[in-house]
Amino acid sequence: MTISLEHIQTTLKTLWLDRESFTAFFNSEGAAGESDDVILFREGADREGIELYGQLLRYGWHEVMSSIYPLCEQILAADWEATVDDYFKRYPPRHYNLNRLAARFAEYLQCHEYGQTEKLPWIAELADFEWLELEVLEHPGRVPKASSEPLATVEHFQGWAPVLNPTLCTRAYKYAVMEIADAVERGESVDAQLSEPKESFVAGFRRSQTNGCSIVSISELTHLILQKSQQKVSSYAELASLTIRMCDGMSPEDAALDFINHVENMHEMSLLVGHNCL
Repeated sequence: MTISLEHIQTTLKTLWLDRESFTAFFNSEGAAGESDDVILFREGADREGIELYGQLLRYGWHEVMSSIYPLCEQILAADWEATVDDYFKRYPPRHYNLNRLAARFAEYLQCHEYGQTEKLPWIAELADFEWLELEVLEHPGRVPKASSEPLATVEHFQGWAPVLNPTLCTRAYKYAVMEIADAVERGESVDAQLSEPKESFVAGFRRSQTNGCSIVSISELTHLILQKSQQKVSSYAELASLTIRMCDGMSPEDAALDFINHVENMHEMSLLVGHNCL
């Protein structure tokens, strides 16, 4: 009798990922109801080799997780290792790039135990914030040299559209994640005030000069302008109209000036890298 390759792959994955399953599998010899495939696999399996390989895999995965999520590791402390083990059981690696095995950790925290507690309601957003740096660093886009040509005429506003930094990634959070991250980095506890919902907006991107990653806090209006530009190529005039509608308490003239200031700031920050003629 031979064992199917699919059965071997499935069994090894379980034994490598789950230490409890490993122990139960090798301690259940002779258990009633076992299939011939299970019996045959156990008879030919190298228990020490499987255990060693599983330990090496988990060690490598834990190292990757610690390097990407140092703040989450600091927060979860004694629960970190068990949390990471459980994450890999629920979201086993499916990509050759080791960094990618960490991609769904924020989703895991939100959907499972930690996302459902009042103690750490912001933990999933903190994980997403930490992941953002890697997402930007590994983004395939190439950042061009920024254009410095100013918006000087009505024709420019109507006929030009902003060019977004191709590595740009934006986030809208329910909590003040950058403030929480700063507090954790300083070794401070996240107090009740920081744990209260407080909408915040973040942009991550690479700069053409250094190609290094920058993560900055942005205003709600900047976030909306960038989102609108990502969804559809829009002229500066169309984006200015959005700003005027957003600024209920301002005159159209003041709102237009506010929009121009936002555009200039976005160019200075490298969120925008030039103009396109429509």
